[in-house]
Amino acid sequence: MAHDLATTETTNDVAGDAHGPAKGPAAHGHSTVTPGKVAMWLFLATEIMFFTGLIGTYIVLRMGSPPTGYSNIFPPAAPEAAE
Repeated sequence: MAHDLATTETTNDVAGDAHGPAKGPAAHGHSTVTPGKVAMWLFLATEIMFFTGLIGTYIVLRMGSPPTGYSNIFPPAAPEAAE
């Protein structure tokens, strides 16, 4: 008898309730993907790739150059003699 009672009860889930079927994005179990969301995620992904490339290039070039290769390019100017 308990089995029969459990099978006849209705639950309020995303499929609907006693007032009718559910409507909107929750009815299918996923949210709506708008063109604006896709564009923003695409923009963020391209920015991440761009700045990762810039920072990675800087690190590779900086670590690959000899220590004297960038420290003595422009030595400080000699002070002028006071007259």
